[in-house]
Amino acid sequence: MLSYKNVILGSLAALTLIGCGGTNTTPSLSQTATTQNGQSLSVRMTDLSGDESYSNEEAVKRDFDTLTLPKFVNNDYQLPTEGFKAGSDINWSLLNSGDFNLTNAKLMIEDKTVKQYAKLSAFINYDLNTSTPEANKTKEFCVTILPEAITPMQKVDQDIQMLEGNHFPILIDFNSTTPYQDCGLDIPAPNGSNITWTVCDKDLLEINTTLNELRVLHPELITERTCTSIKGTFTNGDITKEAYFPVIILPQHKMMSYEEACDLIKGALENLQNTTFDLASILPQNDGDINIQWISCDPELLSIDAAGALINNNTTGTTKEVVIKATLSLKNIQKEFCVTLQVPTV
Repeated sequence: MLSYKNVILGSLAALTLIGCGGTNTTPSLSQTATTQNGQSLSVRMTDLSGDESYSNEEAVKRDFDTLTLPKFVNNDYQLPTEGFKAGSDINWSLLNSGDFNLTNAKLMIEDKTVKQYAKLSAFINYDLNTSTPEANKTKEFCVTILPEAITPMQKVDQDIQMLEGNHFPILIDFNSTTPYQDCGLDIPAPNGSNITWTVCDKDLLEINTTLNELRVLHPELITERTCTSIKGTFTNGDITKEAYFPVIILPQHKMMSYEEACDLIKGALENLQNTTFDLASILPQNDGDINIQWISCDPELLSIDAAGALINNNTTGTTKEVVIKATLSLKNIQKEFCVTLQVPTV
């Protein structure tokens, strides 16, 4: 067994708040708050609702990040020529050949009897006259062109495939200011099938019949990533078929004050103080919301593997002292904890 003595670096008053610097030209408000221990915290709130001014590079990045195409099409498809966020110019080109062509940014299907794959490249730029080369971005896509559905069974199967690929999973993120923005169920079936939606877990979800949107019944009870599904009943002619589509719900992260974070760090430090370490120990990687990273100050004598196990490498013939250090992190607060271990020879 390894003998040990605990050494805690600093006091709780020495908890470090690590700031992040940066500049932007969006409208912002700054406030300063003072904690109980007298530390001044600067908080910047950015207003994204007003007019924004940003560089060509930032404009292109925003439009690059939000540019998407459907996975499946079954008819001619008009491609976007302007960025959704900042209005960058988007120019399209085909990267492969097939029974389709690109005319005025429109994907034109020449043969609708076979399944094909169109590879497309989008060149995104904000202002070629003033932009640097770094401000231009290229994004590539592969779109599956499905053959024309003829029979009611083919139409139902294709509608299910296209809805699943182009519209799901539905994500409800309570960290967003608009968690229900993608929850509308007024989704037209490409082949005209009639769709009736029902929820699979009536204690979790409901359908707002007025808005025809999904709603979470008790958002305050969602404490972890939750996966569920909704059922779609598709009818086309005399064919009816059911299919299930995924819904993902992300809980709202608890807003934590500086004092609350300090208290959690203090509790985690006390837990480490009360821990006995030996060669069989698995060093803790977390304590609740607190991440704990360990390093050995002399890995040639005592190393730590990815799972947190202590590995005795001391072949010197004598017992050696080795310090291992834990860095506890929560939000932007960090604290170090050291343990000095007597490592016997092996």
